[in-house]
Amino acid sequence: MRSRPLIGLVKPKAVEHIICEEQLCRRATRGGKRWCPEHVMRSPYAQHVAREDARRQGEILDVRTRGSKSIRKDSGVLEDVRNELLISGPRKVAKLSYWLKAEGLDSTTVWSYVIEARRRGLIVSRGVEGDLEVGHAW
Repeated sequence: MRSRPLIGLVKPKAVEHIICEEQLCRRATRGGKRWCPEHVMRSPYAQHVAREDARRQGEILDVRTRGSKSIRKDSGVLEDVRNELLISGPRKVAKLSYWLKAEGLDSTTVWSYVIEARRRGLIVSRGVEGDLEVGHAW
């Protein structure tokens, strides 16, 4: 029986091993990065992500202690609340709190963000404060 040629298979690329740029480190890097996994936090992108996360966590702590007045104008968390409603549709604040718990937000903090998002016109609401349903403002 005659063998068929292999069609569609890609020859694997040669793995490029680079030595970490950190002084005195002789570990190999991965994926063409300039640093080994232990020193990857030296990359500008990783430092940017760490700064943004610290800024976000600082804002959440401020809102938790001082309320909605401490929400920044360019709040990423406020944007997350709006996007969650855009993706999932209208929902009760309790349900919204449940989904945003993974973001490190407790229900009281979510209420502060909902109050500020309503004030800024990013979301609409109906119902009474204890049983409020919120949705993305079109």
